[in-house]
Amino acid sequence: MGIFLCVGLLPLLAAGTFPQFLYFTLSTQTFLVLHNIAEIFSVVVSISIFGIGWFADEEQKNQRTLLISAVFLAIGVLDFMHALSHEGMPDFITENSVNKAAQFRIFARLLTALALLFVSAHFKKVNLFPGRKLLLLITLAATALVFTGIVFVPEMVPDAYRASGGLTIFKKCIEFFIILILTAAAFFYLLDHRHNRRSANAYLPAAFVFCILGELASALYDTAFDFFNLTGHIYKIISFILIYYSLFVTCINDPHRRIFNLNRRLAKIAERHKQAEQKITTRSREITRMTEIERADLAEILHESLNQRLVTATLALKANVADLDEIGIREREKILDPIRKALEISRKIASQLSPTHLKTIGLTLTIEDLLQDFNKAGKYRIDAKLDALQEYFPHDWSIDVYRIIQEALNNIEKHAQADKITICAELLPAGLVLTITDNGRTAKDPERAASAHGIGIPMIKQRATAMGGTVQTQQQDSGFSIVLTLPNNGNTQS
Repeated sequence: MGIFLCVGLLPLLAAGTFPQFLYFTLSTQTFLVLHNIAEIFSVVVSISIFGIGWFADEEQKNQRTLLISAVFLAIGVLDFMHALSHEGMPDFITENSVNKAAQFRIFARLLTALALLFVSAHFKKVNLFPGRKLLLLITLAATALVFTGIVFVPEMVPDAYRASGGLTIFKKCIEFFIILILTAAAFFYLLDHRHNRRSANAYLPAAFVFCILGELASALYDTAFDFFNLTGHIYKIISFILIYYSLFVTCINDPHRRIFNLNRRLAKIAERHKQAEQKITTRSREITRMTEIERADLAEILHESLNQRLVTATLALKANVADLDEIGIREREKILDPIRKALEISRKIASQLSPTHLKTIGLTLTIEDLLQDFNKAGKYRIDAKLDALQEYFPHDWSIDVYRIIQEALNNIEKHAQADKITICAELLPAGLVLTITDNGRTAKDPERAASAHGIGIPMIKQRATAMGGTVQTQQQDSGFSIVLTLPNNGNTQS
């Protein structure tokens, strides 16, 4: 701010010190051309400030921004009236004069100073005004009141300029009062942002400086067409541009930059999330494969060790039957019966751990054997259409779909209380869809709903994710469905 103040004061001090070289008075026509250009520019900037602040507030809900935008609408209207009322312009309703134009200018600058003071002071959790529409109504009403007083009842408004004596005491006092308000606004702004310089921008403090210099120049001119009055208008243009740019940065540039940075961070997070998902899928696949290897090893141990020992024991007990009497035969049968049951249970466990004939007879026939074994008691009516599975799944994935169907059947047996099961595999252009449906209790049943959060369904989803697919559970009118969807490139993966 100090640099701007020194640079801005230099022309005023130079003109005051060396008036014979720098001070000049323009002709009425020349001044009016320059004055109208300056005022039209100021009006356009004021309306632009209103547009940016007013419509940006719909998203940001910033009362300071809304206040300054509404006030600058009034400032733009008053500056337009100031330009129309200047001496040398066609009469604006009543006779034009330097005094009439100066009065409009005073009220416009006073509004500018008060607006900057309010937006610079730090109000914590205080509503400056009750609503947008009411604020706009108050602003326009104040503008209409100023217009009515200056144009229709000029005797109620103190004179600012007299042809005989130049600037009045009222005009000079009000200019210095405005300078005091602007100084206070600058102080509050710097005080409010002293601990958080990131929330401040350099444009608004510079605008304070040029507003102050503009008021100082307006308090020094002798005639309405001299160097000081022209310089005051130039400083006013600069201050309005700085206010506009400050509001543009606050309402448009900064939010867009934050959105851009947020999108870039989200993109990085999404990329890291994607990489993490790929790692999880790879690890999940590795864990699944290791689990299957361990199951196969355990099944082999059961088959090669326990089953063979049980078979050996059975053969040993069956030997030398002729040497046994009737009581011995009965005792032998008592021993053989639990051995046979243990052998059957061991074979069943080994089969569940690792379907040994999956590689020999294929996926479809292995699942059919699973369904027959599952429905030995004839409790269920099973409708299975499985041909598409053999067409779709590569060898390395056969065990995965086998386990998915196995886990789904276990889930139905434990929770569904169903008597009909439908398994349908469809090979569509988009990929494979495997649907397992039962007519048991629906997902609304507490026990069935709890099963969706147990171990079975998550294990099915984990295997599906490892294959690049998805699993959805669907509630039917009567029953429950598990739908496995795999992409079309599934048969190319291994």
